Amino acid sequence: ERANQPKVIQAAGRYFETITGGRYTQVFAPHGESTIEVIDPEGRRKNTTDLSRGTAEQLYLAIRFGYIAAQGTMGEPLPVLMDDVLVNFDPTRQSRAAAAILELAASRQVLFFTCHPQVLEVFRAHEPSVATYRIADGEIAVAGG
Repeated sequence: ERANQPKVIQAAGRYFETITGGRYTQVFAPHGESTIEVIDPEGRRKNTTDLSRGTAEQLYLAIRFGYIAAQGTMGEPLPVLMDDVLVNFDPTRQSRAAAAILELAASRQVLFFTCHPQVLEVFRAHEPSVATYRIADGEIAVAGG
């Protein structure tokens, strides 16, 4: 059953492992059930209801990335729009999620919106040349950096 997980779930597991820094190594969809579980390095399973709010949000983000990655194999990659998806993450997982987003951006256009300057700095810590734009008073301008 583990070997035959859908590509979406397999990709989600890779992203979730990155975001959690290896605390969870796999996302698992039990056959015939409409649930999702996560698996830690010791093989212990947790249901989504057993996760903290932040970890559950990180799981759902990883699942979205899994869908996006799977879609990429079916034709022209569509752009991805995100609006402050890192807000409820602690600083360490914000950084890891930013790394996962930049990984996704290597294969498709990603537009990430935030009103939090510190989130921009998280991305710049991974990729100093990340393209940034400031939208203010109906005007778009290239931001510094």
